[in-house]
Amino acid sequence: MFTLCTSHQYFQLIMQRKEVQTMPVRKIRPSKGINRRCVVNTKMNNDAVYSESLLERDFVRLVKFERKVSKIEYQPLKIEYVCGGKNRGYTPDYRLDSEDGTCIVEVKRESEVAKEENQYKFTAAQKLCDSKGWQFRVYTERDIRPGYFQKNLMKLFRVENLELPQLEMRIILEHLRSLGSCSIQALMSDFRMIPNSMFIACIYKLILQQEISADLINQQLSLNSIICSPGIQPK
Repeated sequence: MFTLCTSHQYFQLIMQRKEVQTMPVRKIRPSKGINRRCVVNTKMNNDAVYSESLLERDFVRLVKFERKVSKIEYQPLKIEYVCGGKNRGYTPDYRLDSEDGTCIVEVKRESEVAKEENQYKFTAAQKLCDSKGWQFRVYTERDIRPGYFQKNLMKLFRVENLELPQLEMRIILEHLRSLGSCSIQALMSDFRMIPNSMFIACIYKLILQQEISADLINQQLSLNSIICSPGIQPK
C-alpha cells in the first residue's frame, strides 16, 4: 500500500514507472534528517505520488482516504515573487483537482507557518490562485494528524488490496443498517459463521470504502469501536 523508498536505485525505478504521469517541477531531494522521501500508491490519476517528508506522506494518505480528489500532482508549478528586492521562486507541494475546483496546497509544520519567508511565499501563492479562481491552503499537523486518525488509516489501508467475499460484506452492511449502530464486537457476535479475522477485515474495508462510519479521530479502532451507516448518529 505505502512504499517508503530506502535506496536510490529503488527510487529511480519508481520514477521510471509508466503509472507516474506527472513529474515534479523541482528535483526531489534525497532523504536527510527528518525529511523522508516516499512514494504513496494511490488509485487516482497517478499510481504513485511523491513526498519529501513524513508529514507530506500522511497528507497524501488523508487525501486518498477522503476520496473527494480526482487528481493529485506533486510540486505542480513554480511561483515567482519578490522578497527583499530579490526575485525568488516558490514551489508549492501539491495541486488537488476535484469537483469543487483546484486547490494548491502547502504542507508545513505549524511552527514554521508564521515565519516571514513562508508568509511571503504564501502571499504569492494566494495571489496566483486568486487570479486563476483556485484555492490555496496550508495544511499543518493539526489538519493531517488529528488524534488517532493516521494510526487508524494505517490499519484500514492494510486491507485495501485484500480480496474479500462481497456477499458477506453486503449482508454485514445490511444487518448494521437494521441495527442503526453498535460496536464491532456486538456485530461480530451475530456472524459467528465468519472467521473473526475475515469479519474484521470486511469491517475495515467497508470503513475504507466509506460505507460504514466510525470515529477515526478520538479513538483507536478496536472491537469496542462504535460503527454505523453514514449519516446515522452513533448511539
